[in-house]
Amino acid sequence: MRYKLDFVKKGKLDIEEITRSGNKAINANVLRIFLELMNDPRVGIGKPEKLKHLKGDFWSRRLDDKNRLIYEIVETAREGVEAYTVIITQALGHYEDK
Repeated sequence: MRYKLDFVKKGKLDIEEITRSGNKAINANVLRIFLELMNDPRVGIGKPEKLKHLKGDFWSRRLDDKNRLIYEIVETAREGVEAYTVIITQALGHYEDK
């Protein structure tokens, strides 16, 4: 099964900021994680972890020591065809940061 990627505004802005940073290591991680998310968002690099404190199917992956990619897996089936979208909600900071 193939998963579609989508972004909320904050997620998109975070990814744009990471891209502009010029940090080759984190940019390479983001690209690799995006490719993995389209195949299976529950496994791969960055230590995928289901976030239990949020309603919905939210997950996080490590981009580096201080930044986490937060995303939600949403069923988007139409006319009986199974489909899912991975929605990127955040990429800078840590989900426990207040």
